[in-house]
Amino acid sequence: MSEFKVVGSRIILNLPEINKPSLQLSEDLEREWMEKEFKKFDKLEVFAIGTDVTNVEVGDSVTVNPMFVRNAERVTIEGKERIVIRYPDITLIWKK
Repeated sequence: MSEFKVVGSRIILNLPEINKPSLQLSEDLEREWMEKEFKKFDKLEVFAIGTDVTNVEVGDSVTVNPMFVRNAERVTIEGKERIVIRYPDITLIWKK
């Protein structure tokens, strides 16, 4: 594992696993499936925090506006894709 340091008010979040259906779905079923999968993005686990971040710890869960999640920078750390957000983009925090 390589060491890294997150700088400033950035926070790295783990992305939830998205299970893609193995069958082709009707339009209605696909919409229903997508809504269910997108709910996994309501609470995202904190993987790492920047040097200026307070009130959030690694392992906490946070809610972030979906617009910020969609447009977030993506990084690969330890073989997994993660997203980078800014501390002010957090709406709610659930302590670990």
